[in-house]
Amino acid sequence: MTLARARAPSQDDGQLNRLVEAMHCRGAEPSEVLVRQGEKGNECFVVESGTLAVRVGGKQVDTISAGEVFGEVALLYNVPRTADVVATSATTLWSLHRADFQRTMRSDAINRRREIY
Repeated sequence: MTLARARAPSQDDGQLNRLVEAMHCRGAEPSEVLVRQGEKGNECFVVESGTLAVRVGGKQVDTISAGEVFGEVALLYNVPRTADVVATSATTLWSLHRADFQRTMRSDAINRRREIY
């Protein structure tokens, strides 16, 4: 996964790069359930290719495709998932675990404080 920028790098770019480096690539086959409604979430996903169905109570309410992100609330809060997400085609995803997200954010906050003081 690469980050393209049309401007000078900033401190936030370094943070974003560290988050991207913490991500893991994985595949999903058609009909594979990636997120189950009601379960605790601990990672978010960025879709590189393929499509997924979002289902609430068994009824499809949305479609997710390449370039979209889902499950991001799991990075911030330890709450149950609000929907099932099921691959509808062969799919490639990048996942970011909550622990990696929190570690990166905490480390950056500590470094910023050190720079200020």
